[in-house]
Amino acid sequence: MCCGIRSCSPKAFVWLGAGEPEWAHTRDNPPALTSKERINHSHVQKATMVREALQGEGEQAQQFRRGRVDGIHYLELVKPIKQLKREGRLAEALVLCYEAAKRDSGGWEPAPCYTEQAAVVHRKLGQRAEEIAVLKMWMHSCPKSRGAGSRIAERLAKLEAA
Repeated sequence: MCCGIRSCSPKAFVWLGAGEPEWAHTRDNPPALTSKERINHSHVQKATMVREALQGEGEQAQQFRRGRVDGIHYLELVKPIKQLKREGRLAEALVLCYEAAKRDSGGWEPAPCYTEQAAVVHRKLGQRAEEIAVLKMWMHSCPKSRGAGSRIAERLAKLEAA
């Protein structure tokens, strides 16, 4: 709240470049400012990207089709996982994390986001051994050049040192 009035939410946008602003935002289509707006905007962008890719043909479309979990692409699961965690539904969040992590990612290692989320859930559940195991699983599936220095490697090192 800016002034104590709940309905008041002024927004200001500044263009620091020379000439007319070069953005797609208007009074009716403002950029996301709050964390909730940014999260929702990001989710909508991912859903749009996935939908467009699935409508296409070729290898990219096939990769996106292989990346679905119960009809939902793994890129669209970040928000639901975080929501389940906020609601304290940790076991359900963990199931989604593992499902998303095992989707086909085009020959790359599993998306680190889901491994990190699974590790966080294991930590909240007091499951230290499982937390270490999920981090090691990602490290073993990842090329050493990408795993070294990653947040997952740092988290694993801290756990193993403790």
